Amino acid sequence: MSSRCWGGGLWLPLAVCLLACGGPAEPGRVPVEYGLPAQPFVLQTIEGERVSLEDACRDSSVVVLSFWTTWCGPCIHELPMVEALYKRYRDQGVSVLAVEVGSDPELVARLVQTTRVTFPVLLDTNQSVARAFGVRGYPWVVTIAGDCQIIGSSLGPVDNRLSETVARLLAESTAVDSTRNIGRASAAGRELRRRARSSRSAGRRHSTSP
Repeated sequence: MSSRCWGGGLWLPLAVCLLACGGPAEPGRVPVEYGLPAQPFVLQTIEGERVSLEDACRDSSVVVLSFWTTWCGPCIHELPMVEALYKRYRDQGVSVLAVEVGSDPELVARLVQTTRVTFPVLLDTNQSVARAFGVRGYPWVVTIAGDCQIIGSSLGPVDNRLSETVARLLAESTAVDSTRNIGRASAAGRELRRRARSSRSAGRRHSTSP
């Protein structure tokens, strides 16, 4: 797939994308393989805090990586939509990490301040994380399950399809947790019954002793 940008409700051709979204994919970018573990990384936020994908996966049921750049107008336009998605699902175990690729940190900080987003904005200044996730254009979204398994990626704006994917993953996570809880409860019940049988058996041996 060639590098493209989403703008004004249209897929922009390569020539326009290069102007609007900062350039073509660099050598070393690899395709994202669904169903495999996501490449771990640690990046700094614009406030200087270190954030790791591993920690986000451990603390969340779903992680959304939103790759963007200050050079891409549609990326800036969609930040409020990313914020809306984050506010809708953050209390249900969804983390959003917005990864800004290649821009000057001071410029990123000024821009984010004007948008008033509340999710973490990470700085991928050398573009290594973008390359690891096969980013081919902007905005680019990667969806990751809580076990850090890649579920999907897409080029284009945050829309209802992403919201539906997040809701589905949350439902699946809840179902898995319920199954695990039932399994733990069953195991605990079996252990209690085993102990009760052992206690009764010991009592019978004691009562029949000379």
